[in-house]
Amino acid sequence: MSTVIQGYKKDDTTLMKGAPDRILAKCTKFQHFNGVSGMTKEAKQAIDNEIKDLSKLGLRVLAFAEIEGAGKLAGVNP
Repeated sequence: MSTVIQGYKKDDTTLMKGAPDRILAKCTKFQHFNGVSGMTKEAKQAIDNEIKDLSKLGLRVLAFAEIEGAGKLAGVNP
């Protein structure tokens, strides 16, 4: 299940929280220490591997994503 948060910024950006596999499947960019990069197959695989490693340690992993310019989609629950 995902949670959508609206109104945390003054524009129509929406914040989504949920299962990493569901969020990651929809991402086109990701943020890291050096800025923002386009999401490549290699980057998705590296993130997925990290999620699996953390899960093996018994840790629960959540993903967060910003949807900039969501417009009318900002009112739709995924």
